[in-house]
Amino acid sequence: MSNGSKVSFWRFITQSGVNEIDIPAIQRDYVQGRRDEKIEFTLNRLLNDIFNALDTMEILDLNYVYGKLDNKKFIPIDGQQRLTLLLLLHIYAFAAEGKSAELKRLHCFKYNTRETTRRFLTQLIDHLPEYFEKGNDKLSSFIMDAAWFVSSWERDPSVASFLVVLEKIDNLFKNNTIADKLMADDCPITYMGLSINDMGNENDLYIKMNARGKPLTEFEIFKSDLFDYAESLVKPEHNNILSMEFCEQFELQADTEWMALIWNMCSCSEACGNPADRCDDYYLKLLHQLILNYILPAQSSANRKTDAKIEKVLNNSDFYNFHNYREIFEDKTLNVSGAGSIRKIESTFNFMLWLYKSNRDRLKNLFDSVFDKAVKSERKERVILYAVTAYAVVMEQYDLRSFDRWINIITKLVRNTEIDTDEKFCNS
Repeated sequence: MSNGSKVSFWRFITQSGVNEIDIPAIQRDYVQGRRDEKIEFTLNRLLNDIFNALDTMEILDLNYVYGKLDNKKFIPIDGQQRLTLLLLLHIYAFAAEGKSAELKRLHCFKYNTRETTRRFLTQLIDHLPEYFEKGNDKLSSFIMDAAWFVSSWERDPSVASFLVVLEKIDNLFKNNTIADKLMADDCPITYMGLSINDMGNENDLYIKMNARGKPLTEFEIFKSDLFDYAESLVKPEHNNILSMEFCEQFELQADTEWMALIWNMCSCSEACGNPADRCDDYYLKLLHQLILNYILPAQSSANRKTDAKIEKVLNNSDFYNFHNYREIFEDKTLNVSGAGSIRKIESTFNFMLWLYKSNRDRLKNLFDSVFDKAVKSERKERVILYAVTAYAVVMEQYDLRSFDRWINIITKLVRNTEIDTDEKFCNS
């Protein structure tokens, strides 16, 4: 194989000098099909990206796949999950479209994490065409009811993930012909295959690579989706609500000045702990509360209690998927402006930045007494946070004396008011 060149999965196993892909025993199970909201969100996003790439033939770069090449056998060190997803997609496409010779070639992909995993994949490749011949309704049911399926395989976590992912692939790609696109020289789904030899055995390599390589964090994904949404509002169909100049400045500040501000406050706050561990989490939860403070007061009591989209962001089990907020912004019946929310975020953070430069101790006191509790969803502190945003938005010039006067009045009112429900929070 040639280091440093982009390649499709099919070309990787047919034209790059790789005769076999071997997932070593030290590797973890296949996890992309686990019943976990965060994992499911990531999988759905990736599958949709793959679907769109095959539909438009626009390049989808899956980044680097590292491994060791040993006598034409490729041993993945980093990239196992992506390679396995591509394997399942090829198995499905070749079985659905009668590509029997190509399907047999996929036997080169060996899973040695568990014997049951290896045996399941072998049987799946041999028997999946029967599903399309018989026209069964549900793919996972066909597999588990088949004579070749051993019931004990259900306890294999990789097999359980395979079944979930195959079902999703079937739901998304049914009646789509994609096999020829996957095998084409211009297949849009590519990655950079890198062979790392002369660095010890694969067990040592696996430990080294996984100590260094990290996937995008939940915060980075949220932030990226927020930026994409802001830029979408520049388009004519959204009446150019925001300017590109505003979006570029918003993104720059979010990644630099505001991030540094949160880091500095986390460094000073005992409640935050180690800033390296907590900075992204704190930043994400603060963004969540600022958006929530904009969404909730705009809703009627009935909406807050019955709208599924609002319920999803209120009870998110600490999983922050920006798509859930975007659904609210784009639902005209809820009367919430996404641009308005973004502008309030910008005003709040720029006010905090001003306060940090004007009186660092005052901002630290605000973080310790208000923000630390607001990010934990304590309602009284969320009301005070709302008041901070209100000041930041309304005031043309910031002044420490007027801010202290304003926030002291709000704090006294809040401390003497019972705010133990979302209804009371919104009325406050």
